[in-house]
This record gives sequence, C-alpha cells and structure tokens, in this order.
Amino acid sequence: MWKTGFLFFYLLCLSVFDGKEKRVPMILLIIGTAAACAVGIYGALRGRRGLECLLGLIPGLCLLIVAWATKKAGYADGIVLAVVGAFEGFRGCMLIFSISLITLSVCCAVLLLLKRVQRNSILPYIPFLCTGYLLWKVMAL
Repeated sequence: MWKTGFLFFYLLCLSVFDGKEKRVPMILLIIGTAAACAVGIYGALRGRRGLECLLGLIPGLCLLIVAWATKKAGYADGIVLAVVGAFEGFRGCMLIFSISLITLSVCCAVLLLLKRVQRNSILPYIPFLCTGYLLWKVMAL
C-alpha cells in the first residue's frame, strides 16, 4: 500500500514540473531512483521480487535507448519509467506504459482535431504516465 501511495505522489510531483516547465528536477529523479533501488534490494533480500524488479527496468531502459538514438523522447521519461518498472514489475510496467501511450495518442488526436497543437508540437509524457498508473490501479480494483 505504501508503494502505491509513494509512486502516485512521486508521479504527480513530476507531472507538475514536466507539465509546467517541460523539465524535471534532477533531485526528484535521484529520489525516485534511490527508492526504486531500495525496493529492489529489499525484494531481493526477501527472495521474491528481485528478478521481477530487474525485469521491470527493461521498458525504461528501452525508452532511454530510444531517447538517446532519436532525440525524440526525454531521458527523464526513461528514468521515470524504469522507476515505475522497479516498483511494479515487468508486467505492470508494460501495462502502465501501454495505457499511457493510448491516453497520449487520444489526447494528441483530440488536440490536433481542435487545432490546439501543430503536428510537430511537443507534449510532456510524465503526466500521461501518471494517468496510466492511476487508470491501471483503478482497473485493478
């Protein structure tokens, strides 16, 4: 339960910064990374979640590689997705990532139809990741 509260509050704080400033403070990335490492180490010591935590990092690492190769995504987006993966595991991270991409696509389509953005506009991703996390948690109830 505490992990859900922490991760939601963390994503909400990052969403505010990403939405307003289009930047994420480095200290928040460090806090999230440290918390993800602590969860991974704790899970590995208990013998249950060590491998699942490591597998959860894969989507975030793939997004980091895409950000580095194409310069179309932010590095912070990949780091935050890796943090989410460390907390929720591979399957949960992939579902959250999928939901966030679907909500981002729908939002972009609506904004394009309303002519509020241009084709080459840049939208922050972390608010959609937060929305994906919230929707995933609501659907899991």
